[in-house]
Amino acid sequence: MRNLVLGRIVYALHVLVFVYGLLGWLLREWLWLHLCFLIALRVHWHLSDACILTVWERRLLGEHAEPDRHFTRDLMRRLGFRHLSVDGAWRVLDGAVTWIMALDIVLLVVGWP
Repeated sequence: MRNLVLGRIVYALHVLVFVYGLLGWLLREWLWLHLCFLIALRVHWHLSDACILTVWERRLLGEHAEPDRHFTRDLMRRLGFRHLSVDGAWRVLDGAVTWIMALDIVLLVVGWP
């Protein structure tokens, strides 16, 4: 029971990290931190071929975890993209992070309007 609760807490943390990654560029004073966060996130993904939060969640949930758990794919499926594969979710996520990093850089160079 304890691990189930901890798994849910890790999931909630994952949602917060996802929202920060998506919308953190709106925090003008923290734009450098957001860009560094996104760079570290991509390095982590490419070195480990997974997200540590998804791994922790799977470990904590044990037998209750889905074997092919993928946070972004599952989230996008809940938003209506029912037939999105794990590879498709990786491409969407990688592309989105690239564009958000580019937005951070543009805002750092040009400044806010």
